[in-house]
Amino acid sequence: MSERILLVDDDPHVLTLYQTALQKRFVFDSASTGERALNYLTRHGPYAVLVADLHMPGMSGLELLAFAMKRSPKTVRIVLTGDSDPKVAIEAVNAAHIFQFLNKPFPPHALLAAVESAAEHYRLANAERQLLQETLNGSVKMLTELLGVAEPEIVNRSMKIRDYAVEVAASLGLTETWEVEVGAMLCNIGYLTIPPPVMQKVRGRIPLNVVEREMVSRVPETGRALLAAIPRLESVANIVRYQNKNFDGSGFPEDALAHQDIPIGARILKVVSELIELENYGVTKAKIVEQMHARSGRFDRRVVDAAMACLVYAPPRGSKPLSMKDLQVGQTLMAAIETKDGTLLVAAGSRMSQSLLEKVHNFSLLNEIREPIYVAE
Repeated sequence: MSERILLVDDDPHVLTLYQTALQKRFVFDSASTGERALNYLTRHGPYAVLVADLHMPGMSGLELLAFAMKRSPKTVRIVLTGDSDPKVAIEAVNAAHIFQFLNKPFPPHALLAAVESAAEHYRLANAERQLLQETLNGSVKMLTELLGVAEPEIVNRSMKIRDYAVEVAASLGLTETWEVEVGAMLCNIGYLTIPPPVMQKVRGRIPLNVVEREMVSRVPETGRALLAAIPRLESVANIVRYQNKNFDGSGFPEDALAHQDIPIGARILKVVSELIELENYGVTKAKIVEQMHARSGRFDRRVVDAAMACLVYAPPRGSKPLSMKDLQVGQTLMAAIETKDGTLLVAAGSRMSQSLLEKVHNFSLLNEIREPIYVAE
């Protein structure tokens, strides 16, 4: 068997007993403290099965198992304990989702049977995850291609939303971002149901009549209905449904959901979609920050702050920072040059000429220039 096992117990004689019981069937590491086990999990994981004594000096087995659940959620966890108090067992189950308990003392064959069962559970769960992932990838690809054939501009926007959303999700510390990513890619799938004449108006930003506005406003709900029928995309469907919902609970859909009850993926899409819209209108970074903070009822402030940190203020990839005095003719701007009051001087992507350099210098005599200035490496 190729599954790797991590054994943890502070009694060296017990560890030797475990190793003897498992050495012919499994590859394993062993640790005598929770701290050493933590090091193994961090540096050598993931493991298929974690077997840990509940009561150890220093870091307890319960603390270790709770950490393992967050650090390596797919690892199957077995608890060893000599404590018969049911409250201890309940606490362990709630804190670390334990697969099985073994009460000390127990014969070696009982440990072998428990680990074999846990390893089999790990194998089956991994096989199911792989199958589901392949199925989901195929479904998402098909839906994205269908939308791309009908509305390539909308797909391009969705891809930008995805890129921004994944960065914000990571900035927020979310460890599982696939739902956010897929939700962003398919957030506009409902547009497949909109008649071509209405879509022409949407693309051309032509005012819509009452019926057309209602039709377009229901695109998230239509998208949810399309996605909810696909197994394991139910959570993604909810992200799509609530992508336009305001943080204070107002807006579509008209229900009681508000604040932290709105899916985090939907709150992220709400912020990044608005950010992209403002960028497309040529709004400066300073004005974007000002406008998004002013609309507190519309956005989750925590998500806005994360977006500002990783998308607005973060150095663009492939750039190097310069002070204004080091700016030279021929350099390409990776971010716009603005004054501190938000006035746009030179757009991102511009190649610095002598006249542009003089323009920036002249403005700096009247207004402070926002530094650093980012140019291509």
